Amino acid sequence: MRLVKIYLELGLPGQHLDFLMSETNKGDTFSDFDTMTDRLVAEILHHIESGGLAPTKVSFVGHSLGDIIIRSALTRPQLRGLVPRLHTFLSLSGPHLGTLCNTSGLVNAGMWFMQKWKKSGSLLQLAMRDSADVRRSFMFRLSQRSNLQRFKHVLLCGSAQNRYVPLHSARIELCKAADRDPTELGEYTECFD
Repeated sequence: MRLVKIYLELGLPGQHLDFLMSETNKGDTFSDFDTMTDRLVAEILHHIESGGLAPTKVSFVGHSLGDIIIRSALTRPQLRGLVPRLHTFLSLSGPHLGTLCNTSGLVNAGMWFMQKWKKSGSLLQLAMRDSADVRRSFMFRLSQRSNLQRFKHVLLCGSAQNRYVPLHSARIELCKAADRDPTELGEYTECFD
């Protein structure tokens, strides 16, 4: 992420840019998203208050799980004042629709193992297995209350070579399997409504 920061500074000379290079969730990405969201919200508020900042435009650059944590943070009442100032959201391989339609058996097995071994709340939530009812899962609920539409610019980047984050999930596109499935996977299509 530091490289992205450098490119932004070089590409926008003369602009007053202030960066928060979040560190709060760096050592613990196996917590559930609510816990990681709480930590990010506190870090953002501390950065703004301690720096005496009054931002006119607020942009976010996220990678992988960080994208989900950012989207979740923007639903919190503590950050309500930032929502009208949202400018750009750059997402780098964020699993915005979870990993439910991941086609890599090896990756799915590895994620299942890590979820069991580490008791990872975030991996369980990404697989939309944190609730028996998909509509009550964290990812589904986030899709229904997200503030992505409030950004002036949204850039969603993904890669077909990325075996961890399906390309359709990174780009918030419907996967073919969900489109054809009338059962639980079909409920997944409601994330687009």
